[in-house]
Amino acid sequence: MSRVGERPIPKPKGVTITITPGHVEVKGPKGLLAREISDRVKVIDNGDHLMVERVGEGRLFRSMHGLTRSLIANMVIGVTDGFEKRLRMVGTGYRAQVQGKTLQLAVGFSHMINFPIPDGITIEVQPTEQVREGSSSSAHTPIIVSGHNKETVGETAAAIRRVRKPEAYEPSKGIRYEGEHVRMLPKKARV
Repeated sequence: MSRVGERPIPKPKGVTITITPGHVEVKGPKGLLAREISDRVKVIDNGDHLMVERVGEGRLFRSMHGLTRSLIANMVIGVTDGFEKRLRMVGTGYRAQVQGKTLQLAVGFSHMINFPIPDGITIEVQPTEQVREGSSSSAHTPIIVSGHNKETVGETAAAIRRVRKPEAYEPSKGIRYEGEHVRMLPKKARV
C-alpha cells in the first residue's frame, strides 16, 4: 500500500481543479498547470480535498499511485505559492545579470554565456557578497530561480549549474546550489 498515495491533497481557496479522464488541470493565482495522468489511477474530488485511488492492484498500479498524488500536490502548491531554487556563483570576477529573457554569465570563459530563460521562469540576481571560506574570502553571487512549475524550476537551475560546475580543488569556483557541500581536495602539488 502506498503511504504517499493515501494522503489527501488539500484544495486551497482560489484554486480551481478540473478533472477529466486521463487529464488534470489546476488553475490558481500564479498560473495554470495541466498534466496527463495514467489510466491506472483515478482522481476523486471530495469538495475540500482530492483523493487519488488506483484502479488495480498490480505492481504498475501501485507505482503510479504515489507518483500521481505527488505530481498533483506539486501542481496545487505551484499555482498557490510557487517554487524556487537558490544558486550561488562563487569566483573572483564572476558576474551575472538578467537582460530581458536572457541570463548573461561571465564565469571565467573567454566569452559571455547567454542562457535563455524559459517561459514561466523568473531569475533574480542579487548583489555580490564576500564570504569567508577557510583562510580566504571569495565573492558569492546569489541567483534565485523561481516559477510555478516545480519540474521547470529544477531543470532550469540544473542547466545553469552545468554552465560551470563547482571545482573540487581549493579554492573552489563555479556555480553550486545554496547549501550544497562541495568536497574539497587539497591544492594540486607542483611537480
